[in-house]
Amino acid sequence: ERERRKKEDEMTLAELRREISESPPGVDTAEYRVEFHQRLVLPLAPLLFALIGIPLGIQNQRAGKGGGFTLALLVFLGYYLAFSFAETLGSEGILPAGVAMWAPNIIFLALGIYLLQLSATEKRLRILDAPAEVATRLKRYLRSRGREK
Repeated sequence: ERERRKKEDEMTLAELRREISESPPGVDTAEYRVEFHQRLVLPLAPLLFALIGIPLGIQNQRAGKGGGFTLALLVFLGYYLAFSFAETLGSEGILPAGVAMWAPNIIFLALGIYLLQLSATEKRLRILDAPAEVATRLKRYLRSRGREK
């Protein structure tokens, strides 16, 4: 019987490493390399979310529960988009797979450290105040429009 060839997402780390090292020169192994690094990178994502979420949770007291949930979704969406973009760059061979797959984690790690530093010095991230300011300005504008009539 002929054995079915496994896809890269079905392989173990050892099988991926073997496939990469034993491939003849000239054979594109980008997909295997991306999958290999993806397996190393993804388990760190929850730690990065915690690193970012703690300082944001401390700072974001004005927005309430809905604002915190929205902010969490935005952080997750940002990571997902960065990760998907990096995966494409690595799979297409535009960037080396290791560089592409680790870049979103490094960027989010830097963001988390920056936010922790802001929290430690008790400074607010001004962008968190923007939605409340927009809402206040909109209310003032609507009130002034109501008085004119």
